[in-house]
Amino acid sequence: MTIEQQIREKVKETLATVTAANAPIIYNLIQSESGYKIVEEQLIQKVCQNNNITISACIPHLEREM
Repeated sequence: MTIEQQIREKVKETLATVTAANAPIIYNLIQSESGYKIVEEQLIQKVCQNNNITISACIPHLEREM
């Protein structure tokens, strides 16, 4: 498994824990395939830009930005 595949799998696992209560904007976006891809790419970008942050820690930051 490539590093990219590992990151995408971790993003998938993390987004599976998102609910309408804890991140309503992201939750609504990931209900569609196109919205999921947007959120996935933004999370990957954030993690790549800041190596000290986890994918799950990016969720609240991304939620606030949207």
